[in-house]
Amino acid sequence: MATISNPLITGNAAQDTINRVQRLFSTPAGTIPWDRSFGIDPSVLDNPPRAVEGALLVEYIKKLKMYFPALKISGITFSYSDNGSKVIPKVVITNA
Repeated sequence: MATISNPLITGNAAQDTINRVQRLFSTPAGTIPWDRSFGIDPSVLDNPPRAVEGALLVEYIKKLKMYFPALKISGITFSYSDNGSKVIPKVVITNA
């Protein structure tokens, strides 16, 4: 099972928008009482570290489209901690 660090969000969007996307991608889905779909589904972490990449990519695209339709992901990379158990996503967002 993998763990995930908070993703690093960069891009040409305004800093407050980047901060909001950071909050979206760092929040486990189901933890916000008034919007249970806000955040990333924590079940994606029930996979081996390399399989988490694809699941996170799908979640990030789906949630960005849902909450920030004027943005798109122009790039995403994944790195790993020294022992390989922690996934570190780096996401670049741009205006659509």
